[in-house]
Amino acid sequence: MAEQTISFQIDDGATFFSDEVSITNNPIKFILDFKNSAPRIDIRADQGSIPIKVTHNTVMMDTWLAKRFHDLLGEHIAKYEKEFGEIVIPKQIEQAKKQGPVSSTQKKPGYFG
Repeated sequence: MAEQTISFQIDDGATFFSDEVSITNNPIKFILDFKNSAPRIDIRADQGSIPIKVTHNTVMMDTWLAKRFHDLLGEHIAKYEKEFGEIVIPKQIEQAKKQGPVSSTQKKPGYFG
């Protein structure tokens, strides 16, 4: 029997900063949709309008893996807080929660899922 070797390549993908995440599920999968919104400065754009680029990276995982991910994330948060102190929600986010939803008269970018 001839010796066989296996050759494979690993694609690390692009690094992605997420400033929002939504989670949904069906009976067999959890879907994590990581979103990043960033303004684009373009001198050709209309004065007064700011183009926003929205990027999504979606991760789907089996239910048992989602539960394991939950456990691991909890363990890592506990380790982080033990070493660096409690993670606190920034004051600005707390203030925004108290203000409630954005008024319909204010301009706001839409969410394109």
